[in-house]
Amino acid sequence: MLLGLVPAALATAAAGSGARFSSTAASRGGRGWLILDFDAIFCGACFEPVLALLRALPAAVQEDALTAVLLYGGGDARRRVIEAKWDGLRRVHGWTMPAVLDSGPGLRDLLETRTSKLLLFDVRSRSIRAHDLPLSGKRFDAVLSILIES
Repeated sequence: MLLGLVPAALATAAAGSGARFSSTAASRGGRGWLILDFDAIFCGACFEPVLALLRALPAAVQEDALTAVLLYGGGDARRRVIEAKWDGLRRVHGWTMPAVLDSGPGLRDLLETRTSKLLLFDVRSRSIRAHDLPLSGKRFDAVLSILIES
């Protein structure tokens, strides 16, 4: 089953890139990854689609089905800054999803020229679907359906 491979894929991707995990994210995988170029999302126009998505998702969906993958450049000092910023954003906005931090180049290629992307693991169709943010009404409904399916 595809979802059974997700935690292993996270571990494999991290092994060569110095990624750090929250224990919750590493153990469950989730149904989707919200990939964020953390070095680039702090302009209002870049961050608004992420905020809109997370405002629309129920806390239970965030916590149980979604993992944030925070891409950043730099070493341990930079990682600690990213962790502190993420923890602050989680508290301020009430987000419940765990995060994985990755300083390697591998996942950054998935973003192409964007600052964020939502990857969903669709078990029914045995596929991974990539969605650029912001999501339209119909696309949001399809995304939510995948995230809450059992």
